[in-house]
Order: sequence, then structure tokens, then C-alpha cells
Amino acid sequence: MIVNALLEVASHPEYDIASMTFNFWHSLQHILTKRDPYTSFGNEVSNEGERSRRLQVFRSVYEFLVSLVSFRVKYPQDYQTLSVEDLKEFKQTRYAVADVLIDSASVLGGDATLRILYVKLYEALSCFGEWTQSMASSRSCSVLHQSYIK
Repeated sequence: MIVNALLEVASHPEYDIASMTFNFWHSLQHILTKRDPYTSFGNEVSNEGERSRRLQVFRSVYEFLVSLVSFRVKYPQDYQTLSVEDLKEFKQTRYAVADVLIDSASVLGGDATLRILYVKLYEALSCFGEWTQSMASSRSCSVLHQSYIK
């Protein structure tokens, strides 16, 4: 399945390679969650059923995607010595990952997405001394919280 290949690319350690898939995930999310405004009366139920079926087919894919991209907001070990340009790039990475998480939440629902991120946070907290992963998970949860508060 092509989607599995794109998940492999999204898991690539090089951000520039992994980020090539981000527009795909956004476009897929839009296709899966949009409602057809031109639905004739009486077809709403069948269209909603089809929409639910599509969401269910891609649910596990988006669950895996959340797990894959959440580590990308993790502070690098040498964050204190990063150049201004590298800090700017890291900030842009965090914004891009936030967009992927919000898109994923549109497919999975906010609660399910937060549950995945909570597990990541719990795992990070159980690894003493790994504060950067804890911060990454916390940041991811914060982004979703802010997007649903608006």
C-alpha cells in the first residue's frame, strides 16, 4: 500500500526527507474529513456512512503517524549551542509537526490523539533523565489543546 510507504518516509530520521510527506497527510485528512456541500436531500446518511468508513480505514495509519512525528519536536541534545539559523529551522519543524498532529486529530479525534501523546509522555517520564522527550510530548499535547480551544 502506498500509504505504508509514505509512513516509512515519514519515519526517516532526516527531517527534510520525512517532511516531504506532510502535505500528503494534510491532503488525505482533508479528503477523509470533508463533507460534500452538494449532497442532495436523503443522501446525507449514506455519505456520512461512507465518510465514517473512510476514516476507519485510515485510523491506524494516522495513529502510527502521530507516534512517528511526535519525537520531531524533541529538543536536540546540543540545543543550547545551536546557531540562530538552526534554532529558526527547529522552530519551523515544530510548527510543521504541530500541523501534522492537528490534521491527525481531525481524523482520529482529539481524545484519541491525546491518548497516543499521553502514552509517549508517560514513556518519556519513566525514562529518568530524558527530559527532552518529556518536553516534546508535553509540547505536542499543548498544541492539540490549543487547536481545540479556539
